[in-house]
Amino acid sequence: MKKPSRRPQTRKRSGKVADDTVVYRPGMSDRTNWNAVKRMTDAEIDLQIAADPDVAPAFDESWMADAELVVPATKEGVYLRLDPDVLAFFRAPGRGYQTRINTVLKSYVRAHRRSRKASR
Repeated sequence: MKKPSRRPQTRKRSGKVADDTVVYRPGMSDRTNWNAVKRMTDAEIDLQIAADPDVAPAFDESWMADAELVVPATKEGVYLRLDPDVLAFFRAPGRGYQTRINTVLKSYVRAHRRSRKASR
């Protein structure tokens, strides 16, 4: 009898392109060696964090002193008629097409405001 593979499976979005999402099934163990993690000292953890180029800076007292609470504005629902090719372009990557459209429009507004300020 063939042994089942322990390799994580990827899920397809809308039947088109497989993304990098790893789907863990119930009962499937992860590959983390938790005993090794528990044995790590704070100094070892700090060294690994410092060696990781993608890690965000640590939040310390100085960061918190400069932090400012920003409450995002609520979005307003609108009915918008778009050309089919424009809508297809924004929907092609998958979920979040309305957020992508909003981001492009926001970028346009900011650029337009900057150009108006520069012309004054």
